[in-house]
Amino acid sequence: PGGGAGAPRGAPGGAGGGPRPRAPAPRPGAARAAELERLPSGGRVERVEAGAGGGRAAQAGDGVQFHYVLRRPNGYFVFSTEDAYVGGNDADGEPVNARLGTGELLPGIEEALLGQRPGADFRVLVPPEAGYQAFPEGLPQVQGFGPRRQVESNKQNPLVFEVRLLKVSPPAGQ
Repeated sequence: PGGGAGAPRGAPGGAGGGPRPRAPAPRPGAARAAELERLPSGGRVERVEAGAGGGRAAQAGDGVQFHYVLRRPNGYFVFSTEDAYVGGNDADGEPVNARLGTGELLPGIEEALLGQRPGADFRVLVPPEAGYQAFPEGLPQVQGFGPRRQVESNKQNPLVFEVRLLKVSPPAGQ
């Protein structure tokens, strides 16, 4: 009765029993999609939360301390510095410590950290040319066999870093 094998599901007379309901229209004043800022390396950053505590904004030469979660672009979990029980990684709960402007960080991460204050949360989409494909020894380095294998097999793809800046320290002598 009604429709045939060729009728799409949800089409009148098809196996779904009628047209699909439409998604509700956005409400006036509803939150818009996050704005993405393009970085010089080609990466993109989404600022989730500004540093609430004020403090020094990170600049070249400063020491930074941060936690991060690394995901593939499809959201698949790879590594976290905070949660050793997720994804079988060998996280020790210790944040990453690095100095800006020295070349030790992946360019996409360093560019996103510049200008941030402690407490800032953001997501960075790091393209391969600013990530592990071009800078295989760049910080942050994941720990454990499984996460390292994930990075190695996906370094030709963009990676997503969810970063929480904990501390900004001026260079020694300042």
